[in-house]
Amino acid sequence: MSSSYLSLSRSMQRTVLSLLSHTFVTDVGRLLLGISSFLLLPSTLGYVGAVRESRLLLFLYFAPILILWGLELVFLILLPAFTPLLYSFLSWLGQWSLASYRGEREEINLVTVVWNYGMAQLECCGLENYLDFTNSSEWKRSKLNLQLVPSACCILDQTKYPWTISPEDSHCVFVPTKYNSHWMQGCLPKLSQFLTSHTSLVILVLIFLLTLEMTVVILALCLCLLQKTR
Repeated sequence: MSSSYLSLSRSMQRTVLSLLSHTFVTDVGRLLLGISSFLLLPSTLGYVGAVRESRLLLFLYFAPILILWGLELVFLILLPAFTPLLYSFLSWLGQWSLASYRGEREEINLVTVVWNYGMAQLECCGLENYLDFTNSSEWKRSKLNLQLVPSACCILDQTKYPWTISPEDSHCVFVPTKYNSHWMQGCLPKLSQFLTSHTSLVILVLIFLLTLEMTVVILALCLCLLQKTR
């Protein structure tokens, strides 16, 4: 019991230290900075427009939200027709992100963490299969000698997961088979299958977003009309 506890503690320490690496922290900081910059302008317009009682600023605040609401409504209505286009976009996004995927000999980055835990949860490997990693220069440069697949493509040791991505079979990364890995199962088909089987949940999320955005638009419109009556 104590040995397994110590092993888990070491795995947790290694995971925490890897997540505090310069590359990972920098990537997370850039992502948060991008999201905050994207939200800063409309939030400022809405706040200043409400405080200063400016119809122009309030209009500039709710107009983009109204456009976004309309696009989401069209997407919800035409969801079956957009499925091939969405699949192609996800395929392009996956190939683009795999170019930054790193192996065990380099500091992990945000893309590597997302891919590792995504593959571990979906029990898949790469976009279509393990061959997708052969197109990644970062992976080929930072992988172990004779390594064919990342550790996340293997059947994992559940006693250590999620604190560490550790295969049950230590030879899996060098000699993957259908018995010790998911090397021929792509993540994009697995994700598509998951979304298809949870279509009702996807629709409910979209409806919730539409309702929330429409509430914001109505409140902004009420403030504009209030200024008009004064």
